[in-house]
Amino acid sequence: MSNAVISAPGEAQRRTYGNYEVILNLPVDGGFSIGVRAAGSPHRYDELSFVIADVDTANLVHRVIRDGAVNGVSPEGIREALDEALRQELFIVQVRHDSESRSRVEHINALLDRLESPADTAKVAELVDSLRHPNRPRNFRELRDAHAAGLAADRDARRQVAR
Repeated sequence: MSNAVISAPGEAQRRTYGNYEVILNLPVDGGFSIGVRAAGSPHRYDELSFVIADVDTANLVHRVIRDGAVNGVSPEGIREALDEALRQELFIVQVRHDSESRSRVEHINALLDRLESPADTAKVAELVDSLRHPNRPRNFRELRDAHAAGLAADRDARRQVAR
């Protein structure tokens, strides 16, 4: 395993951490590429593979993936840790108000958008669709019932506190 610095576009470096092989690359068109595969297998973890525009965010992503891999965390767990780390970093960077920070905020937000679960996106799309088409009683009923259950739970919680 080489820890040499990648300095020229097109160079790649493979590192193995636990059950994962991480491929670090400087694409010819710019940015930083991080690809993750199962060690000793051609299986690629697309949900953990990114092209990132700035070096600080790329280093953060690599560090989270590396630490999760070394500790035997599942791809889903690494993804959750990455989401949390990026949100914390976004909060820190947003406090600064210089042009470099604004650019980094854009890069982190783009990466967070990329991390958004396709299942979450599908649920949101279904909910939006059910609101746009009220003649679909099944979705509307489910939404209404969930809302009513939430209101009832809030009311019960307030009664408990009042006693």
